[in-house]
Amino acid sequence: MFLTDELPEDEPVYSERASARRLRHRVHPLTWIGLVAVMPLLGWDVWQTLRDLKHRHEASHVRSLNTERLPIAFE
Repeated sequence: MFLTDELPEDEPVYSERASARRLRHRVHPLTWIGLVAVMPLLGWDVWQTLRDLKHRHEASHVRSLNTERLPIAFE
């Protein structure tokens, strides 16, 4: 018994797949090029933001340590 014996003669084997490929929306190649060009810029921006937050956190921590050591005179 062959697989082709079970299929009707008038329907092609891959008709559903072929119609799905024709109806699928394709992304323009320039869109992919734009995304690839922007990704390093976004990565650098995230890296800089995290670096700035780290420095700001360290500076506030050092500032809080310095204020605890100062003598307070209320006279």
